[in-house]
Amino acid sequence: PNDVVSITGFAFHSCGPASITIPNTVTSIGSYAFYNTSLKTLTIPASVTTIGDNAFGCCYNIATIAVEENNSRYYSENNCIIRSSDKCLILGCKNSVIPNDVTSIGNEAFSYVSATSIIIPNSVNLIGYQAFALSKFTSVTFENPNGWWYTQSSTATSGTSLSSADLSNTTTAATYLKATYRNYYWKRS
Repeated sequence: PNDVVSITGFAFHSCGPASITIPNTVTSIGSYAFYNTSLKTLTIPASVTTIGDNAFGCCYNIATIAVEENNSRYYSENNCIIRSSDKCLILGCKNSVIPNDVTSIGNEAFSYVSATSIIIPNSVNLIGYQAFALSKFTSVTFENPNGWWYTQSSTATSGTSLSSADLSNTTTAATYLKATYRNYYWKRS
């Protein structure tokens, strides 16, 4: 319908189609709205101002992501959805390339993604909780592997240091992000 303004949380959870057109009347997409669906292409209308946590989580098949121009809250670049206000990447897919102006990677942004490699640019200084959890990444390259630490609190100002030698090893970095230290926030000093 053309008068829908909200797609509520869990609306298509585990049963959604491979393709859907989100009406340009929608302003809100709830948490887990499309979780574990077969979506292959995702286009966020300019009207959307709120995307809930994990709205598109566990969507292994998403290959392209776009946000319509003139969206006041989000934009897309390199198959990523980025929140304009703080340059936080909130959703990536198997064909994403993290743009060089992104400063943080949001909670669960790449969880369950089927890509095998990615580069984390020097501009990133925060990686959210479970950002790469249970993904297929086997190679993660940190442009700057120095000064990273992890913590259980998103507001912490210190935590447990991560070895720059470990993060320079692309296989070890991938294992740390998707498994070993996935339940933490990563920060860089």
